[in-house]
Amino acid sequence: MDQEDQGWPDKFSERFHIFALGETFDVDAFLAQSSLHPDFVWRRMGNGPTNGLEILLGNADKATLREQETIAINYLTKHRDELRALASFPGVEALNLGLVYRVGPNQLGFCLGPSRALMISALDSGVRPNYYGTILRQGFQLPESQNISERVVGNPEVMAKIHLINGNRKS
Repeated sequence: MDQEDQGWPDKFSERFHIFALGETFDVDAFLAQSSLHPDFVWRRMGNGPTNGLEILLGNADKATLREQETIAINYLTKHRDELRALASFPGVEALNLGLVYRVGPNQLGFCLGPSRALMISALDSGVRPNYYGTILRQGFQLPESQNISERVVGNPEVMAKIHLINGNRKS
């Protein structure tokens, strides 16, 4: 990866990634002693006065939430020691895992939380899981692999985790 400053990534809050940031975080000092290979590095640029790094875990447009959690658990387990070192590195104020969940325009809201396995892996590696939720606009079509009703309504495990408000409630 080119260690020069890079432009701010598009749709940062809708990316399936791990990122670390802090105002006094010396990214170069951390990378000099780490085996982690970030996809993006910033130094006092972007949306605020922070330094940081980002590791992309996959394409949220193609991976279901369950697939994202599985990928994240595998990454957190494999890189546990490096992530713990990052979490405790001087100047790091946040070390976050971002997962992306999108619902159709007829949904009024949703509630998400990490699976037990993801929470255990996140706590063990020092990473805080966050979910970026997006309610899609009318006319927007997800790829077939992202069919919400197929992934959610037909899946009792997901339904147990996600409480959708569908607007058809009886008052």
